[in-house]
Amino acid sequence: MTLSKRGVSLIRVAVYSYYGWESPLLVQRITGPFEWAKLELVKGFEEGRFLPERVSQADVVVIQRDFPRYTEAYEQVMKRARAETKPVILELDDFFLDIPSDHPDYPIHYYTPAAAPTFLACLEVDALTVASPRLWAYFKGFNSNTYLLPNYIDEHYWTLEPPRPIAKETPVCIGYLGTSSHQPEIDRLSTVFLELNERYHDFIQFKFCGVQVPVSLSGLPNSSAVELVPSDYATSVTRFTRQAIDIGIAPLEDNFFNRCKSSIKFLEYSAAGIPGVYSAVDPYTEIVVNGENGFLTTTSSEMKDRIVELIENPALRLEMGLKAQETVRRAWLLSQHAHEWHQVYLETLGRVSSIAQPSSPRDRLPYRASSLVQRWQKMADDVEKKQALEAIDLQLAGKDQELAALQTQLAEKGRAIGRLEAEIAEIKASRAWRAVQGIWRLRLPFVKR
Repeated sequence: MTLSKRGVSLIRVAVYSYYGWESPLLVQRITGPFEWAKLELVKGFEEGRFLPERVSQADVVVIQRDFPRYTEAYEQVMKRARAETKPVILELDDFFLDIPSDHPDYPIHYYTPAAAPTFLACLEVDALTVASPRLWAYFKGFNSNTYLLPNYIDEHYWTLEPPRPIAKETPVCIGYLGTSSHQPEIDRLSTVFLELNERYHDFIQFKFCGVQVPVSLSGLPNSSAVELVPSDYATSVTRFTRQAIDIGIAPLEDNFFNRCKSSIKFLEYSAAGIPGVYSAVDPYTEIVVNGENGFLTTTSSEMKDRIVELIENPALRLEMGLKAQETVRRAWLLSQHAHEWHQVYLETLGRVSSIAQPSSPRDRLPYRASSLVQRWQKMADDVEKKQALEAIDLQLAGKDQELAALQTQLAEKGRAIGRLEAEIAEIKASRAWRAVQGIWRLRLPFVKR
């Protein structure tokens, strides 16, 4: 760490993540804040290669999200950081330790292997940075050095051009911005979309950015999906802002997982001057003033009513879009808050540098506690596998019963055939049958004539 000409500490930060440097996660949580805060980025991975030696080039080490799932890489970073007295910070923007059962990632268990290692890291690192108040409150109980660094709007990507007045007879575009993980929430609004389409026909358009068009609207000329580029945040922002969306929607199921999210959809809609209709769930209830800079709704029917209100009132759309954008300008620009990253890193650096490091992090109580969590995870996985095997056994047992029933039926049919063959043989052996055969032979010459 060195001092600039202005006396501000220049902090070098080594970042370890397996997300691309241009992806939304890195831009919103790492590279964007670093650029505004004048933090020096040391890339811990490049071109698919993990570079643990770059810990030595940094003052602070940041590991992002589920990086701890890569156990060997994570342990190399921790070993070097401890040996060189470098503080390690875990950056989290989502609560993926307990995915709800209706989430698209739940059936494929993408985050299951990451849950225990990430929780281990929460206990073991020197500090955590999180993106929402709910995340802060949750993880504060496991690591007292947990800091809230919310998502903000980066003016390098969002121009914040004010919305323009629109004539009442101009068709209205209803849009959504998100990722495929939110597809179920969009699909749940299918009835709402169909009712709006039935009411307004060609006067409205639907544009789904980052998700698929709901099946109920597929094939309709006024409905389209806009493909974003998950690996390139700048390109995705440009594509979204070019869609000329008039009303943004943000449905969100009310559960703990979603309440831990940030208000990023409000911020991005508002930066583009788009009035939004949101579910009355954290994080939107913390920033949306209902009826002023957005609408909060508790049911799909209420969401439809608020959309209708905005469709039919262009003046309200303009006023609400301007107020939403002013909310962002006033308090949610990254340029206004990037110094918070610098402050957190400097505080963590000072605290860790002033205390002796333990001989081995694996001797610390948090690690032992997290080892229990890993065992619980393994037990849970074993139980899940056992239940799956039991389900297969039940299916096989059912098939065995079906097979036994078929075998019984076949045996019964075989016995019936045997009885019929015995009856035929008995008939053929009888004198009556021989007499009939003799009469038939005597009759044949006359039949041939």
